[in-house]
Amino acid sequence: MTNAGTDNERLELADLHQGAGRLQEAEAGYRAVLADDPENADAYNGLGLLAMRIGQHDVAGQLFGMAVELAPGDTVFLCNQGTALYGESRLDEARAVFEQALAHDEHCAKALLNIGIIHKARREYAQATEVLNRAVVAAPRDPDAFANLAEALLEIGQHDSAENIARAAVNLDNRHVLGLFALASTLVALARPQEALAWAKRLVRYAPGEARFHRLLAECLAHSGGHEQAYREARKAIALAPEDTAGLGLMAEILAGQGEWDQAQDAIERALALKPGDDQLVSIKARVLERSGRKAEAFELVRPLIENNATVAPGTLGAYLTLARRMGEQKQAAEIVDRAMSGRLASRSHYGLYFTAGQLYDDIGDYDRAFDFFRRGNEIKPRTYDRAFAEKQFDAVTTTFTKALFERLSGIGSDSRRPIFIVGMPRSGTSLTEQVIASHPGVTAAGELREIQSIANALPDLMDVTTPYPECVPELTRESAAKAAGQYLDFLAELAPDETLRVTDKMPQNFMHLGLIALLFPNARIIHCNRNPLDTCLSCYFQNFAASGLQFAYDQDNLAHYYRHYRRLMAYWREALPLSIHELHYERLVSDPELEIRRMLEFCDLPWDDACLDHTRSGVRTLTASYDQVRQPIYTKSKQRWRHYKKHLKPLINGLGEALAFE
Repeated sequence: MTNAGTDNERLELADLHQGAGRLQEAEAGYRAVLADDPENADAYNGLGLLAMRIGQHDVAGQLFGMAVELAPGDTVFLCNQGTALYGESRLDEARAVFEQALAHDEHCAKALLNIGIIHKARREYAQATEVLNRAVVAAPRDPDAFANLAEALLEIGQHDSAENIARAAVNLDNRHVLGLFALASTLVALARPQEALAWAKRLVRYAPGEARFHRLLAECLAHSGGHEQAYREARKAIALAPEDTAGLGLMAEILAGQGEWDQAQDAIERALALKPGDDQLVSIKARVLERSGRKAEAFELVRPLIENNATVAPGTLGAYLTLARRMGEQKQAAEIVDRAMSGRLASRSHYGLYFTAGQLYDDIGDYDRAFDFFRRGNEIKPRTYDRAFAEKQFDAVTTTFTKALFERLSGIGSDSRRPIFIVGMPRSGTSLTEQVIASHPGVTAAGELREIQSIANALPDLMDVTTPYPECVPELTRESAAKAAGQYLDFLAELAPDETLRVTDKMPQNFMHLGLIALLFPNARIIHCNRNPLDTCLSCYFQNFAASGLQFAYDQDNLAHYYRHYRRLMAYWREALPLSIHELHYERLVSDPELEIRRMLEFCDLPWDDACLDHTRSGVRTLTASYDQVRQPIYTKSKQRWRHYKKHLKPLINGLGEALAFE
């Protein structure tokens, strides 16, 4: 007769051995129990768990199956059997076993979780979401359930819900890698890559051997302006998974973003060698070719993908529509839009296509249709603009940077004359201005640098104070100012080693930091790009920005709110700033280029050079949203563009006020 007490003690001891990693002792214990009691289901289950630990899913499945035969209603044994079958990629059989567990307990959290995971593996995200919602209700303390639900929500475009659920997973376990991955991925999808960055860095720290985590970090860095760091992380991802075409595709896009066209093409060709004809990879190759100026070649690459297929992948369609505009094939492309933009492409995840379609119809003069596409793209693009927070930021700047402060801290900065800061609203002509001035042989274009923002963020640490920026600025010392200015100048030196050259920094929203710039670089030149308010705001509304910090751009009321505060701040700087600001007007620049360029060069203490009259031949690379426009000669067609859309702009006009809107 079996001694139940002895068997239970042996099982308990075997479980302890297994928990401590002493697998041989655990196996011996389970087999000793079976020697006395061949029908002990718990012992078979224990042996199955041991087999799972060493990756023997087939053996584990058999052992769990024996446990289930002996105890058919035990949901733990059933779920373990289902997990083993899933490990062998036998998804149908695994799901059937999990369904059996639910038949015995409809609230079985593990069964619900795993059925949801199976739906995810099959890209059945709507079904996954339904089951995983039940899983989090059944197990409200299980981060796995929340993390998987967040991923499923992200895939169906429910970004806001995905963020909340992912945060719940991380709150339950701040080292939960799937939760961190879901949260960082969701923040990237919400166009908040800088917020995602901290989570992605933590993710890589906890799981440094996962290629996809390094790839996500590289994506966050690329969207946050850290292209060099993004390149390094993408290289790590590829080193960990050399045949991961997603990693190679991302590397190609990062290199293209740096203007390294040949290296970008090498990366995408490597990916295509592994996955020939893949639509997404072909689309990336087309974008690389197009950005490098080989638009005809790019167009011929994607056109067959459109013309020969009834359904088109979103990335392919976006590449085709962009190239059709570049090649003057708008009317032909317009015939495809209605068919392709219906059905599954109506997802929130594909908002970029609406912006591209809007630009297409704007080109052919169908302005009502164009605006409808722009409106729909803006409505579904993930965005969060906190007006109260924005107002607090503007108020903090004007409260801190007073005339008295500038007088007290006068002379603490660097005497360098290298930096030329080009500021203004996005889409106000900053890219064109940089192209023109950087055509001068004495100037190098650095593009949109995030260094001033980074210095502002790091200033409290540099000063060893707890007061945040900008409130900490009154405590700035000559030593800390020298460190901050030196950090920026060292960065410029990496970009432009020839110290005789001036360097342009055309980050538009540096207008928020002109007070800090004036303290650190009292000899810097500041060029403020002005453009008609309605044209500026409309161009922002029509642009699917990749950069973060521009959430105000996707709603007319928010645009008006932000624009008013920007104008008030610029008016304040003209009164308080101890630096001269050159007011460059876009409309005057395109109407009388030579006169305006002469004035701008004179302000920057640069001699006249005829090269500035033909910026298209300068070879200066522009990697922002305006990259195609600045390759063209200066033109006037963007002046008064708002008139085509006036009837659609009532919220914007009312928000700005007629005096400002029509100035």
